[in-house]
Amino acid sequence: MKYFVYGSKETKHLKNADEKMKALIERNGHIDREVYEDLFECLVSSVVGQQISGRALETIVGRLEEKAGGITAKNIDGLSTEDIKNCGMSFRKANNIKNLSAKFLSEEINESEFANMADEEVVKKLIELDGIGRWTAEMALIFALNRPDVFSYGDFGIRKGLTKLCGKEADKTLFEKYRQKFSPFGTVGYNDYYPGPHWEFASESKPVDLSQASDSIDCTLVDLPFDHNGSELNYDEASNTYLYSEYNMKHTDPANGDKQLAFTNILIQNATHTKYDSNGYMQFNILEQTGRSGYYITGGKAIPVTWSKGHDMDPTRFYDMDGNLITLNTGKTYIALVSDTRWDELVLE
Repeated sequence: MKYFVYGSKETKHLKNADEKMKALIERNGHIDREVYEDLFECLVSSVVGQQISGRALETIVGRLEEKAGGITAKNIDGLSTEDIKNCGMSFRKANNIKNLSAKFLSEEINESEFANMADEEVVKKLIELDGIGRWTAEMALIFALNRPDVFSYGDFGIRKGLTKLCGKEADKTLFEKYRQKFSPFGTVGYNDYYPGPHWEFASESKPVDLSQASDSIDCTLVDLPFDHNGSELNYDEASNTYLYSEYNMKHTDPANGDKQLAFTNILIQNATHTKYDSNGYMQFNILEQTGRSGYYITGGKAIPVTWSKGHDMDPTRFYDMDGNLITLNTGKTYIALVSDTRWDELVLE
């Protein structure tokens, strides 16, 4: 496993450049940001990941890696476009990946040559490839080539982090101001702003088994104290999912052949709320919360958890009772907020 390389020289520069960044670095400490083993693997992952979720990306790349025997240009070139497509992607993506492997094998794209090229030269070279746009090329500078001064306006995560830090929308003018401030070590600033993935997922071959937890309980029924719709989820052992009902009826999905909505994971959060009028208009208080109680439910079992959330753009984190971040199983997740005033009415059995 490789990590983006930086040290005290880079962090000292950023701390001197901006007081808010200084506080962020001192709070976060050194961040080990995983990077790819090589450029080809990074670009393949980027092409696969376009317009799909992070979990779907992980699943498809895992299938491709297994079919090819590893993500290398030689291995991928040995597959047909149909083989690549059957890993779970469109024909266009599969064709782009097949063409990408040919360009690496012919050395039309030679990673070693990039060492003597400026960032913008590398970007221009990469965006000539099918399926590679500017943002993908800039991410390759970071996650494959370890370039120290990348601060991409095209990346939503970094704009979101900068908005949070500054307390106002990170438009192009503000973004450029900070890019210049952090240069020539903008990538390290990216590391501190970027919040990382929201969830950790288990592999399909090694799913989470809550029965192994000492505090797990059987849970084949989740009856939520929601008077407005009577939400209920029942465990279906055959599909290993929880089937959703409301108003005492199956809740079906027209976009999925009118099948009953089914969830692999359920997360329930105990939350306080603010009531605004006699009609029931209210708002849950979920910001600046630490160590509130909840449950994680999957596979017919439940465990108690705690959850925490800071700023509105921070991810909500769920922890088991030993303080470890929970890992979810592959599939849909149902998340419910339950008022602390009705928490005792929640039924898990």
